[in-house]
Amino acid sequence: MEEFISWIVHWFYKKRYIMRKGRRTSIHYTARLRKKKAITLGSGVKIKHHAMLKGEITIGDNTNIYPYAVLKTRSSKIVIGMNCHVHEFSILLSIGGIKVGDNVRIAHHVSLIASTHHFEKTDVPISQQGMYGRGITVENDVLIGAGAQVLDGIPIRKGAVVGAGSVVV
Repeated sequence: MEEFISWIVHWFYKKRYIMRKGRRTSIHYTARLRKKKAITLGSGVKIKHHAMLKGEITIGDNTNIYPYAVLKTRSSKIVIGMNCHVHEFSILLSIGGIKVGDNVRIAHHVSLIASTHHFEKTDVPISQQGMYGRGITVENDVLIGAGAQVLDGIPIRKGAVVGAGSVVV
C-alpha cells in the first residue's frame, strides 16, 4: 500500500508541477500551460486567468502575464525579462524567437509575430511553401502601445516608445 501511495504522489507531482518556478509565483487555476517541462518562471511571476503559455518560455522575476494573453512558440524560445507586463489579449507567437528585455510594458491587444511565410515560388501555393522566422528583440525599458503590431526581424531599441496602433515592419 505504501508503494502505491508513493507512486500516486510521484505521478501527481510529475503531471502537475513539472515546470521550474520561483518563490511567490502565482498561476491562476484557469491559466493554460502546455509543455510545462519547457516553461521556467522566476520569483514573483503572476500568470492571470485564461492566459495561455505553450512551448519553451522563460519569464523573469516580478513579471505579470495578464488575462487572455497568449505566448506560444514552435521551434524557438520566448524569453521575457524582469519587471515586465504583458497585458490583456496580447499575442506573442514565435518561430524565430522573441527576446523581451527588463522593465518592458506591452499594452492591450499587442501582437509580436516572429514568423513569416515563404512566398518566393509563384508556381507553388504560399500555404505549401512553409514558414520561417528571424526573431524579434525588444530591449530594456520599452513601452509598446495598445494595438501595436511588431513583425518578424525587427529590433526595438532601449527606451523606445511604440505608439498605439502602430505597425512596425
